[in-house]
Amino acid sequence: PGPWPLYGNPNALESALENIVRNALRYSHTKISVSFSVDKDGITVNVDDDGPGVSPEDREQIFRPFYRTDEARDRESGGTGLGLAIVETAIQQHRGWVKADDSPLGGLRLTLWLPLYKRT
Repeated sequence: PGPWPLYGNPNALESALENIVRNALRYSHTKISVSFSVDKDGITVNVDDDGPGVSPEDREQIFRPFYRTDEARDRESGGTGLGLAIVETAIQQHRGWVKADDSPLGGLRLTLWLPLYKRT
């Protein structure tokens, strides 16, 4: 199966995926996992890391521009707090969504969903 037709700008979608993976690499201790699934409506991408995770309160905020959790500010991990804001904007512009949850690896799971292009 595949390729799966997505509606949108390939450069913006590539940038969003790069930012999510870069975020996982920045905060992971030793490993990350990238997986995807496709159904009749869209594609779901999960990026998991084994880093410190993000509190439920911070999960509501991490997609805001320049927002960094207290733990992120304490680490020498760099970053400006713009990456996940860019991700959310790009995904929403493509009629999708992104969310943050606990990861089965112990850190953070970022999930994005994009609709498949359907001819009418």
